[in-house]
Amino acid sequence: MEAKESGKSRKWYYKLARVILFYICSIAVLIFTSIFTKNVSAKIADQLSILCATILTFILVLIFTHWEKLKLKDVGIIPGAAGTAIASGLVYFLGWLVGWVVAGFRQQRL
Repeated sequence: MEAKESGKSRKWYYKLARVILFYICSIAVLIFTSIFTKNVSAKIADQLSILCATILTFILVLIFTHWEKLKLKDVGIIPGAAGTAIASGLVYFLGWLVGWVVAGFRQQRL
């Protein structure tokens, strides 16, 4: 029984270590893209930084999903039927919320 519990705790630590490694790699991607776009014109630096960070983060997700032997559908990159319904409802709600916030700020200015 103790050996079984020890195996579970090792798996838990292993999963935690992978999550922390992904987090550290994500931070490294953001730092790299910030340094990479430092010498670029200020007009496009932010957009280029976001584009590079998005592409590199997606590659990072591909690496980690391959490592874990998961499919992109399993981690939510490729939505299923239920995920599409949830996402569309979330987008509708956020649009409604933003509309109310904008209307509230506009009312305060008047």
